Amino acid sequence: GRNGDYSHRNFASAQDSDAIDADLTSAGLDHEVVQTTDGTAAAEAILGTAVSISADLIVIGRNFHSPVSRLLVGDTADAVARRSAVPCLFVPPGASSAAERILVALDGSPRGLSVLQTTCDFAHAIGADLRALTVEPARPDEPRYLAAQLPSARSEALRDAVSRVAACARA
Repeated sequence: GRNGDYSHRNFASAQDSDAIDADLTSAGLDHEVVQTTDGTAAAEAILGTAVSISADLIVIGRNFHSPVSRLLVGDTADAVARRSAVPCLFVPPGASSAAERILVALDGSPRGLSVLQTTCDFAHAIGADLRALTVEPARPDEPRYLAAQLPSARSEALRDAVSRVAACARA
């Protein structure tokens, strides 16, 4: 519960947990519903559970808090994102449940390229289309139209990486 208050509206009741369990069972999914009641902060519980079950992905709801609210009380999703060793998928309020197209933003770094592979694997697993975005900033010494015509070495490396990942996804 919130600060030990298990009657708080954000704490799932036994009926809520039972309903989640029933929904997952009827969907035919292998699952386990766990609820912590030891007073651990939500981000700590999520990260600890992810480690203990060897999670490959954390999916978490995303609320939009004001900067002041985030500063005063924190934000669970932000804390999870900053400290997670596995990829996180954030779902904003009112989001569609079907992912048909995935956008991955790439910067050309080795970390960015590993994100591309992970995203490719995820898109392949759920049958979604994948779009990659690279933003190539114009150098101050060249006109913007020229920068678009002459890709940098980083752009070429990204293009090669995208081609390799695409070939793996088709295999």
